Order: sequence, then C-alpha cells, then structure tokens
Amino acid sequence: MAITFQELGYAYQANTPMEQRALSGVSTTINDHSYTAIIGHTGSGKSTLLQHLNGLLKLPREV
Repeated sequence: MAITFQELGYAYQANTPMEQRALSGVSTTINDHSYTAIIGHTGSGKSTLLQHLNGLLKLPREV
C-alpha cells in the first residue's frame, strides 16, 4: 500500500504569537517496495513529516 500526502500542513503552537509553520502544502507519494530518503536543512520539517507517518502527530492543522 502506497503512502500519500496531499497538501499536508502543520504549525506548532498555532494561533499564538509563537506560531511556527513546519509544513505547508506538502504533497508526495511513497510507493510500495521502495526506499525513500527525506533530506533537508535544519528546520525544514523532516521530523514533523516523519511524526505524521508514525502517528505522533495525529491530525494536521490548517496553515
């Protein structure tokens, strides 16, 4: 079963003065039987994306 994200967005501390947007409009598909690397600069949202994959962040927040 492929994993698909469509327009995923997430903000930490949403609707506060400390709001920090971590993901905005991320769309991708990870196909069956494939290897996928997620790379990027510090603070680019890699860990936030992975937390969505394993259910640590359950519902994406609108950003």
